[in-house]
Amino acid sequence: MAETEPMDLSNLQGCTEGHTVIESGIDPGFDRYLMDALRGIERREVGALITPSFKHITRNPEKLLSVIDRILCYGGTVLTPNYLLSPTYLARRNPLLRPAHDASEIEARVADPFGLCERHKDALASTFS
Repeated sequence: MAETEPMDLSNLQGCTEGHTVIESGIDPGFDRYLMDALRGIERREVGALITPSFKHITRNPEKLLSVIDRILCYGGTVLTPNYLLSPTYLARRNPLLRPAHDASEIEARVADPFGLCERHKDALASTFS
């Protein structure tokens, strides 16, 4: 554990609008909704990409790392029930939860505080409250 500066969680508000996109899980291309989210982060209109799990972004590892890198480079945050990634902070639930498959599982993962540090718990609560 290291001392860190406080994280402003106010910029995580209002970033949870969901879109369902059906496409190949390994397609290296970016769909319109993902591009809009990334542009919002680049313009500092949105502070975070909030997703139930990394697999909900893509199952293509190169594309996933590219998306995460782009978000972090522009000062954004990636928030899942298992991970909180920002340019200056990383938190990981211990033990990790299995990724959710439907809305009720997503709600259960978000509501479960077990294994989360306070900052991660606060980020999930401020986003999904």
